[in-house]
Amino acid sequence: MKPWKVATVLGLAAFALVVLVPFWWIATMSFKTYEQIQFAQSIYVPRPFTWENYTGLWLETRFPLDLFRAWSCVEPDAHCIVYPRPVISALPAAGTHAGGGKSRAYNAGSDDFAGLRTYQASDSPRHIAWKTVARTGNLLTKQFSEDAAAEVWLDWEHANPALDVEQRLSLLAGWVLAAEQGGARYGLRIPGTEIEPDRGEAQRAECLQALALYEAR
Repeated sequence: MKPWKVATVLGLAAFALVVLVPFWWIATMSFKTYEQIQFAQSIYVPRPFTWENYTGLWLETRFPLDLFRAWSCVEPDAHCIVYPRPVISALPAAGTHAGGGKSRAYNAGSDDFAGLRTYQASDSPRHIAWKTVARTGNLLTKQFSEDAAAEVWLDWEHANPALDVEQRLSLLAGWVLAAEQGGARYGLRIPGTEIEPDRGEAQRAECLQALALYEAR
């Protein structure tokens, strides 16, 4: 590379650094504590990062003469619930949907879609959920039922014991969505919470909320 090109690249890099440093400084200021902001020595990387500066909304005005500043911190009484990220997976195998000493299995048929299950060698290629396979890489088979109201228990204990808490919650969230999509009556059983089988948007919301609010004991 010619010397003038090297000099040009180095000059542009230095110029970019000079321009970007103030923006970096402004951005990191919002993650510093009050003590770090007042500290005489410059702190370029907050340790630790703090989100306390984003817990409130500040409103201010200098109207009408721009002589005085009026301000207030608004802290709305609002909360949000973040559902676990669902993992697309087959529902537990038929025969494990027991609740209260009763069990109810699917009646194999070809009328109503009742969810997904793990692929078996004897399954017809027509019943493979190809869209799900393309999206997730998991070979799953569409499960049909003559009884669209099949009762399914989504149990914490049905998940792979090797999964951690977050992975189990994501798996159960995927089961909830799959059972709702299949039109089944489903219940949820996790440590400390049991939701009786039902279906519909209210049931789905209640189950997902229970998973979102779950705390490991």
